[in-house]
Amino acid sequence: MSSLNSLNVSLEEVFETKCQLGEGLFINSEIQSWVDINNNKLIFCSEEGLKIRSLKNKPSVVLSGKKDFLTIGCDKGILTFDTCRDEENLILDISENHNTKDFRSNDGTFFGKNILLSFMHRTDPKKNPGFIYMISGKSINLVEEKIYIANSFIKISEDTVLISDSLKQEIWSYCFDSKTRSFNKKLWAKIDNSAAPDGGCIIDDLIFIALWDDASIGIFSLEGELLKKIDVPAKRPTNCKYDPISSKLWVTSAREDLSINQIKSYPSSGNTFIYNLQF
Repeated sequence: MSSLNSLNVSLEEVFETKCQLGEGLFINSEIQSWVDINNNKLIFCSEEGLKIRSLKNKPSVVLSGKKDFLTIGCDKGILTFDTCRDEENLILDISENHNTKDFRSNDGTFFGKNILLSFMHRTDPKKNPGFIYMISGKSINLVEEKIYIANSFIKISEDTVLISDSLKQEIWSYCFDSKTRSFNKKLWAKIDNSAAPDGGCIIDDLIFIALWDDASIGIFSLEGELLKKIDVPAKRPTNCKYDPISSKLWVTSAREDLSINQIKSYPSSGNTFIYNLQF
């Protein structure tokens, strides 16, 4: 296990994006990108600096990317965006599979050659469960319909992914059968305070998960034990992703539904933060 005793965390840079709902981080050596779900914005870093683009479709998660090309989960399915030409292209429309007026995508990931993409109710997720599709090319399969607000989507092995139900404050381990697309599901962790697990990533044998309403990133063991927290200057961190080449942890956050007093206490809410991690 990576030693947390020697972990040194320092805030290195802040992008003052003031996102209402910053989410869907994707980080690699070529491009760094995320979205503001509520404002239909795509944000990415280029050689010219930070760029913000308005999209026709509502984005939720940047699934993959190269220097000039991004694949994004959105309310209607899957779209691509050419960062050089500023061209948006809906390549898979799944709006016939459910009512897109009531449900929007929320989070997801590439899982082998497939894509897992979740959807949540737009206005009343407490009373209306969401669902998860497994997308294989043009094939769309409903694999989960008993989850309210699906988040995290952290792949921890070839067949297993951690998926949170943020509404229930639970993190579940899903072990998929690649042939049948069925899964075994077991509770991996339960968050006991007012925090809700959101997006996250794996670093060596540690799981990092943004804790909404807790102003922190939780660091868990592979067995689901909460070992440590990293304080974040935003009340509602939403996602974190790690760049192993630079040893940087990127963290997005939200201003959505914060009170005036909460904004005063956490004025950096909605920004994106870059931390230097040294083990």
